[in-house]
Amino acid sequence: MLIRLEKYNGFGYEMYHKVNSPYLWGGSDFYSKGAYLELKENNYKTKWYGDKISDQLGTAVILKRMEQLGKVTVAKS
Repeated sequence: MLIRLEKYNGFGYEMYHKVNSPYLWGGSDFYSKGAYLELKENNYKTKWYGDKISDQLGTAVILKRMEQLGKVTVAKS
């Protein structure tokens, strides 16, 4: 499931920067820093910022909490 979620967002974090994606791991101990941003001053083109810390919760973090609350069942592989 997590591979599908990361595929939707893109594999650039791991492929080009060797960091875990905040799209999956934001708000957890598995993510520390680094993010792609679309900024107005860059004509909304995506650019890598290695020191940026994402403040969004990652999808893996959200799914884990939903599982703990009994809202979803996540298959173990």
